Amino acid sequence: MILGVGTGKTVELCLRRIADKLERGALKDVLCLPTSDATARLLETLKLPTLRHDSDASVDLAIGGCDAVDGQKHVLKGGKGAMLREKLLRDAAKAWVVCCAEGKVCDAVGSTYPIPVAPVGVRARKLANLPSLQPAVARLRVGAAPAGFPGCAMPGDDGAAVYKTDNGNLIVDLFLEAPLRDVRRAADDLSRTAGVVEHGLLPADENPPIVVVGRADGTATRL
Repeated sequence: MILGVGTGKTVELCLRRIADKLERGALKDVLCLPTSDATARLLETLKLPTLRHDSDASVDLAIGGCDAVDGQKHVLKGGKGAMLREKLLRDAAKAWVVCCAEGKVCDAVGSTYPIPVAPVGVRARKLANLPSLQPAVARLRVGAAPAGFPGCAMPGDDGAAVYKTDNGNLIVDLFLEAPLRDVRRAADDLSRTAGVVEHGLLPADENPPIVVVGRADGTATRL
């Protein structure tokens, strides 16, 4: 089985369980395709068989986390900067699963976490002025995660390096000042904007995921 794997803490937990099952013989014949350099390094540490991230192999199952998901299964990714490769993986997979903690489930995507956009150049003002995303504040990402979150640098902070993805792209995070009214329209507006390489919105009507939500009591349910 070719297993596509995303990026982040949720995926790390899954991979450690998979490595344990392979070692015990409870699982076999798994070949992993990572979506980031960080995941590739983890796979190497765990001694899991790995394909290059740019392999065109048909993926049996893709597993990843998310930054937010709403009741309609609209998904937001890109907090770790891997949304381009994760979308490529999703489209190559026969099925894809999003695993998240219950705190990631929200009423509206964009209300709890900024929408990441990978543009050519900054283009922050143009992105923030898209009608489907207004009102919004655009911030160039510096450091490892969106500005304004605990422990994260703000643009202009001394020593704060501009963030670049594994593909060498900048990220502009769009902080919405009102709930996103139409995820499909916002995704289309971003995709049609000249200079936008990729963004973190994954509307449910493109390729609906299986969403598994982990609860505080240790149980998990499907959304």
